[in-house]
Amino acid sequence: MKKFCTIIALMFVIAISKAQWTPVNTGLTNMNVFSLKSNGAEIFAGTDGGGVFLSNNSAGNWSLSQNLLSATLVTTFAISGANIFAATTPEGVFLSTDNGSTWATVNSGMTNLNVYALAISGNNIFAGTEGGGIFLSNNNGATWSAMNTGLTGTQVSSIAISGNNIFAATEAGLFLSVNNGNSWTSVNASLTNVSLIQINSTNLYIITNSGSNIYLSSDNGVTLTPVNTGLPNTPTIRSLVFSGNKIFAAASGDGVYMSTNNGSNWLAVNTGLSGQYAFSLTLNSSNIFAGTQAGGVFTRSLTELTGIEELQNNNSITISPNPFTSLTTISFSQEQTNTTIKIKDILGKEIKSINFTGKQYTLEKGTMQAGIYFLQITDANKNVVNRKVVVQ
Repeated sequence: MKKFCTIIALMFVIAISKAQWTPVNTGLTNMNVFSLKSNGAEIFAGTDGGGVFLSNNSAGNWSLSQNLLSATLVTTFAISGANIFAATTPEGVFLSTDNGSTWATVNSGMTNLNVYALAISGNNIFAGTEGGGIFLSNNNGATWSAMNTGLTGTQVSSIAISGNNIFAATEAGLFLSVNNGNSWTSVNASLTNVSLIQINSTNLYIITNSGSNIYLSSDNGVTLTPVNTGLPNTPTIRSLVFSGNKIFAAASGDGVYMSTNNGSNWLAVNTGLSGQYAFSLTLNSSNIFAGTQAGGVFTRSLTELTGIEELQNNNSITISPNPFTSLTTISFSQEQTNTTIKIKDILGKEIKSINFTGKQYTLEKGTMQAGIYFLQITDANKNVVNRKVVVQ
């Protein structure tokens, strides 16, 4: 029996150890990962001074791409079909048409080569520079034209596109073009030092280096709602990515934060990432990846993160007593409707499935033998919470 309990404990420790960020740096020789971009199972990592690295197996291992100057800082990527664009400073834009095996500069007409932003809309590629404003190419980067009419901010750190609306983040605030960059107008004079913009459906997220730092707008930036609860004071948000109802933010030296309610509340998800300066984020269908300063790339399962959503939705779950001998009570802080509780043994075999409505459910031992069991609780909105119970 003692040996059996030891095995169970070891299995539980292994399960817990997977519920955290883990480094994935095999083959990565430069650990300053400033930018990340996923394309299915392929992930591109842009470094500060080490060029571009490519993984073909979800960061299982990395190889160095050739012909991209290693002295440059690779700031961001954009992908359109077989064309992969890499923005750098101070060498401008590079293009690869062979999945990153080789790269060529595509800078004709671009008078400022400190490129920090790329965005693609159909055949149009927009590049934001530090000090030169915005450039547009409609021939895969073969030639570029300056598109700065009305743009009073020339340090463009981010560009986001939604339909005909093109947004630009600058030191002078947020700008909008509705005519393919031919002219720009300032949006909301209260905004200054805008560093990052991202669009998710009809929501526009605006990150600044001053004030409330992160805002949400559903009317193209006219009305702003601060969405900072749970974030550290004055964080520098470097990257923002979306997965279903989840939003992840790379908050520089404060690590990675997650929200499941459009940014109204944030929660640190930094287990295994402690002490890492998070620069960049990207996602594939199963994992989130974080590029860090000096620590390389880390990954974490998106499925594992679903259990954290209860904290975001103000719905806490308690189980008492635990361990229990005959019965225990599962209590919810909010009323449940059609919530499913699945009970699984230590091997993952489903023992029982219960459909539940209410705020409390009494779980009886019944035929369950003494040991460790796992509860998978799924509410009507498909949020999943995992809990452990011990039967004595």
